Amino acid sequence: ATLEFGMSGSGSAGKLSVTGNLNLDGTMRIRLLNGYVPQAGDSVSLISYASHGGAFSYLDLPALSGGLDWQIVSTNTFVSAQVVSSGAAAAQITGSVTDNLSQPVTNLLVAAYSVNSSNVLYFTALTDLNGQYAISVPNGTWRVQVQGLVLRGYNDVPTQDVVVNNANQVVNFVLQPYTGRSYTI
Repeated sequence: ATLEFGMSGSGSAGKLSVTGNLNLDGTMRIRLLNGYVPQAGDSVSLISYASHGGAFSYLDLPALSGGLDWQIVSTNTFVSAQVVSSGAAAAQITGSVTDNLSQPVTNLLVAAYSVNSSNVLYFTALTDLNGQYAISVPNGTWRVQVQGLVLRGYNDVPTQDVVVNNANQVVNFVLQPYTGRSYTI
């Protein structure tokens, strides 16, 4: 399941409020609306609850430019999204995205988000003409994913977890042609 929020300005987004326990799971997505361009320091509360369990297994957040990244904060009573300046990186997660014929796939968004903290950092990069990407990250455990695959004609690929500890890590993805349902309109 996907929980999607539209964000049209700092502090301006859809919000989910639950009076009891909320089980977080599936995908959390943010879409920027009305030409909104996030700036450092922008913050928005997305979800409030009395208590919660679980965690989102997939984040689908828009790429930011100019040295900015997302920080998703999850506490005992709320989830919020903040725009932060990229911090000092300990290393890079690098890799390639190719199709099943070993051809590079360009202009795909590859994201890495921290999974060992309640304050989730979210970094992104686009694949280049050779299908290569590089994401600078601090030390920690990172979940790496490729976004927007079905729209580009490929099946989704599983996320991959990698531990960064002052050394670069390589995460490659091989894409398969889309095999799901197709609709003609």
